[in-house]
Amino acid sequence: MWEIVQSVWRAVLEILILTVGIYSAFRFVRGTRGAPVVTGFLVVLLTLALASYLLKLVVLQYFLPGFSAFFVLAVL
Repeated sequence: MWEIVQSVWRAVLEILILTVGIYSAFRFVRGTRGAPVVTGFLVVLLTLALASYLLKLVVLQYFLPGFSAFFVLAVL
């Protein structure tokens, strides 16, 4: 029972931390000329991730973490 509670709270905490981080990044970029670029890149990245997951495209799933790391560096 205790393990289930720990795993649920850990997942909730991770989601909360990611939500705050993503919201802060969007708030930082919002209102600048780069906002449409960031939004467009995220839409493309999420679409590719969803398509690769649903269609089980293994090679694309292999390369997506690299694209995500590049996106973080490009935003900085």
